[in-house]
Amino acid sequence: MNLAPLIVLATLAAPVDFGREVLPLLREHCFKCHSHESGKSKGGLVVDSPGGLSKGGDNGPATDSGKPENGLLMRAIRRQAGVEAMPPAHPLPPRALAILERWLMEGAPWPKSAAATTTAKSGTRSGGITEADRAWWAFQPVGKQAIGSSAGIDSEISKALAAKGWTRAPKADDSEWLRRVSFDLTGLPPSPAEAREFAANPDRAAAVDRLLSSPHFGEKWGRFWLDLVRYAESDGYRADDYRPTAWRYRDWVVSAFNRDMPYDRFLRLQIAGDELEPDNPESLLALGYLRLGTYEFNQRDAFTQWNAILEDITDVTADAALGLGLACARCHDHKYDPLLQRDYHALKSFFSGLAWIDDVPLDAAAASKISAWRKETAPRRENLDKIEAAHRKTAFRDARALFPPEIQKLLDAPREALGPFQKQVRDLAYRQVLLEYDRLESKVKELKEREEIKKLRLELKSVTPEFAMVSTAGDIGSKVDDPVLSKRGKSEAVPPGFPSVLDRMGQAPEIRARANSSGRRAALATWLTRPDHPLVPRVVVNRVWQRVFGRGIVATTSDWGTLGEKPSHPALLDGLTRGFIDGGMRIKPLVRAMVLSETYGQASLRPDAREMREGDSDNSLLWRGPRRRLEAEEVRDAILASSGSLDRSMGGPAAGDDKMRRTIYLKAMRNTREPLLAAFDAADGLQSTPQRLPTVTVTQTLLMRNGKLTAQQAAEVAKSVVKPGSGGAVDELFLRVLGRPGRPEEASAVENALAGTPGNEVRIADAAHALMESNAFLYLD
Repeated sequence: MNLAPLIVLATLAAPVDFGREVLPLLREHCFKCHSHESGKSKGGLVVDSPGGLSKGGDNGPATDSGKPENGLLMRAIRRQAGVEAMPPAHPLPPRALAILERWLMEGAPWPKSAAATTTAKSGTRSGGITEADRAWWAFQPVGKQAIGSSAGIDSEISKALAAKGWTRAPKADDSEWLRRVSFDLTGLPPSPAEAREFAANPDRAAAVDRLLSSPHFGEKWGRFWLDLVRYAESDGYRADDYRPTAWRYRDWVVSAFNRDMPYDRFLRLQIAGDELEPDNPESLLALGYLRLGTYEFNQRDAFTQWNAILEDITDVTADAALGLGLACARCHDHKYDPLLQRDYHALKSFFSGLAWIDDVPLDAAAASKISAWRKETAPRRENLDKIEAAHRKTAFRDARALFPPEIQKLLDAPREALGPFQKQVRDLAYRQVLLEYDRLESKVKELKEREEIKKLRLELKSVTPEFAMVSTAGDIGSKVDDPVLSKRGKSEAVPPGFPSVLDRMGQAPEIRARANSSGRRAALATWLTRPDHPLVPRVVVNRVWQRVFGRGIVATTSDWGTLGEKPSHPALLDGLTRGFIDGGMRIKPLVRAMVLSETYGQASLRPDAREMREGDSDNSLLWRGPRRRLEAEEVRDAILASSGSLDRSMGGPAAGDDKMRRTIYLKAMRNTREPLLAAFDAADGLQSTPQRLPTVTVTQTLLMRNGKLTAQQAAEVAKSVVKPGSGGAVDELFLRVLGRPGRPEEASAVENALAGTPGNEVRIADAAHALMESNAFLYLD
């Protein structure tokens, strides 16, 4: 029995967010052929303004306000007959197509705040950095006036609304607010007991303090950082091999957020913990950041692969910490932003000494345990080495033959005779040799020897305990090679340096080499975390705002250059940033001020605000409360929490998809994601994801309606609801599944559906399943 049609819901699918969802897609797929900034208008069409869409091109207007599905742009992106397909080379990715279809069906709303950012960006950068470049708002010092309270936030928001003659929405219902803040702070719904307690004593400050102190805070907020740094537990590429100790970095991030580690130290430990805090075992875990990139285990061109690894960590660091698309300056000066090609390679130079270090004992206890094991097993290992020695020579010869000649020379040479960069490339290639050694048993042709090797390896394995090990990173040595920049037929080595546009901060890095390390990453980490940095603290404050309100004060959270949007509330951004710096760069006080503000506490549904919807469709001025769909992890965790099946234990090795653990602890494979998570737009770990773009697809509906997880957990909900002493079945059902009481129309619909069958588990399970499918479950009001 499907009860979804019987439940009257007061929620509708959230409108598409133009600045966060639509504009980036138009820039990526359309602007290069149809915009003022590209100087191209193929077919007479530009799509970088509402006027361009309505005017259209040679074939008429691009949109049809009366029948959006018949508009030329809609038909083009759907690649329908009778119109030229767009983009012409290949179809849009399914997620991008779904977002643009929704936007066009909504009438292609285009906020006035976005118009200027899309029509005034033409021209090509040439030459160096100008005073006009340095004057860009994002490169100015942070203001001196701090905002650290909810009242300060509300004051700035009210000023912006008053300037347009608008006001805030009414206060959100207490039960809706509790559900909203519970998911926003912990990623979980309030339990029935918490919902009842709050209904009896709706103290919002006390509820926020409870949630901030919950260990689940770090699980929710650590996830946003893991998205940014493209966390995954596999290599990617075709093999996508599992990384058995990658989870230690994930657990460290969760712990750091729970401890409210100052953001400056959080960054420093990940970039240069070994250089700045060499005696701190925690540094080994934090440096997992430098090991998160993809790796192709059988790539024979080790020179190119190592260069790609260094470029990847350069790109992600610039995106995550600086909010700058520096990757666009890798091959040439940035076309629009004041970022030079030399700036890119100067930043890359800070990472030029990078070395991967595997199987490192996590602490002194682990090191002692390993030492004792080595002493105990020395005779067995020596015996095994003797038997394997000749076969290893053959394995080395066969592996070596697969590499190009220049790599073969590195493998043949004594490692100590190689230069720093040569060592890095050689070590990367040698990983493939070690893999052949691991496979040695299967490659020995003589049966007797093969069986002997197998026996000895099994015996050794039987006396080998599990060691607390970690894969981490360091430097190749105290001396490293600068990356080489080739330009106009000339090549030059580029030493470490900071972006030229920020030269007012002082350009010369202070680099002090250590015994086994270049000190370059320490210099970068120190510069990034200077309290007077104009970008780093602003960028993270804006990210926190985006996580709380659904949209950043700067909507383009990882693009603070001239192609990004300007802040909707500049004084608020600077005030919050100044308060963040003065308060020790801690995240929790910042979050607390935001979620206790009246701005956050507004109702998200405001049917009377037609003028506001038309003038500010993406709610950048916050004339209503935030409204969003649950993220993929929240959908799965809420389903399990509703039945009481969720395993809330924290940390440890990743679990399989069939386990009931929180989703953050599931195995995160790049190529084979869990179907529900993939359908609900979870990050894939392949690139930095500053903000997920929610889609609405048939696959989501089918998984929620026909998937095993929802059916099984709905049945478990029913068992709990009919237990003696569980209270009214309908009330309990809503509290368990939605984390709030049912609205009168919702409760009435369920009561009517269950009439005459009290205690019937099957019918209650159907009702629970229907609620899980509903927008009331999937969206936060």
